[in-house]
Amino acid sequence: MPLAKLLLTVASLALAAWVAACTWSRIVRAARVRGPGRVAKIGSLVTHVSIIVVIAGGLWMSVAGLRRAAPAYLAAGGELEVPEGGFSVRVDEAWTEFADSGMPVEYASLVTVLEDGREVRKHRIEVNQPLLHNGVGLYQLEMLPSATTVEDAVLEVVPMGASQGVRVRAPFGQEVRVAGTALSVKVLAFYSDFTYDIERRTAALKSIRHENPAVLVQVGEAGEVVGERWVFAAFPGHEGDTTLPCRLFLADYTPDYRHGLTRFEISRQPGAPLLYAGFVAMSVGLALVFWFRVPLAGARGRKSEA
Repeated sequence: MPLAKLLLTVASLALAAWVAACTWSRIVRAARVRGPGRVAKIGSLVTHVSIIVVIAGGLWMSVAGLRRAAPAYLAAGGELEVPEGGFSVRVDEAWTEFADSGMPVEYASLVTVLEDGREVRKHRIEVNQPLLHNGVGLYQLEMLPSATTVEDAVLEVVPMGASQGVRVRAPFGQEVRVAGTALSVKVLAFYSDFTYDIERRTAALKSIRHENPAVLVQVGEAGEVVGERWVFAAFPGHEGDTTLPCRLFLADYTPDYRHGLTRFEISRQPGAPLLYAGFVAMSVGLALVFWFRVPLAGARGRKSEA
């Protein structure tokens, strides 16, 4: 146990012991009281006991509680093991919704709970709507746009021999004609952080962060596919390439938040019910002390004046 947690535990136990001793002495005094004042004494006892309950709940959460971030971001189809609860979750969908102003208004993940490979239930996790299962909570922690798809890409296509290019907005996976030419372009793939695997001699995704975005563009001419090329946002268009009838530049792209990457926080707080019960009891106890002691004090004041 860390030193700070150990010191907190010892201090909490000492406080609980002191409150318990005070409570016992109040129980002895309350047994001698008769009339309406006894209700106020009972309220005081309830308040003292509630403090012990709150301390017990806090200690339980400190010793047996859990709060950790999931180790990875998950796309649709990804699974997260939750050994603390004896289950796993499969992400079915993950998305971010935006207002007209462009500000995000909701992060949501639709998940399926699995136990021993069986689908148990489905749940939509939002920022203030966690999944609670087998005493463990799964909270929406973070959301990133897709690392392998985009909504669309803005390409600048410069036909060979031309001095100016034509800008084209190409939705992901759709062929788009380049105005004024016989050319067409189609975005086949996207990597948010492009790298090249030398051993396999193929493109690969280095990370899910958008640090070196690139799109694979297929070029067509007169209805025939003539080739394809990776185009990078961080670098200018390819020079000296004679395999394509044009030069390509990636001017911009729209991240795909409809097929996002979600990350959860795993939480287990076994002492929470005790904390809630303790605070409720404390409110009741204070109410009894207030409502039954104030009239008595007023009555004594009027009696002394008389």
